[in-house]
Amino acid sequence: MHNYEPRHLQQAIDFLALPGAPTFSDVMVPPVPLAELPALFERAEPTILRRTVAPSA
Repeated sequence: MHNYEPRHLQQAIDFLALPGAPTFSDVMVPPVPLAELPALFERAEPTILRRTVAPSA
């Protein structure tokens, strides 16, 4: 995590420890190849807040 205060990390850990909290796979999608990045901006999915990019994939 970046650009957050230490208390935010503790809040995130506490949240993830709750029963029924989302799993990593619930909130993250697999990385996309860098070459596909322009197309992702054209067809952005509102349920995906952040993506990871694999530069060499």
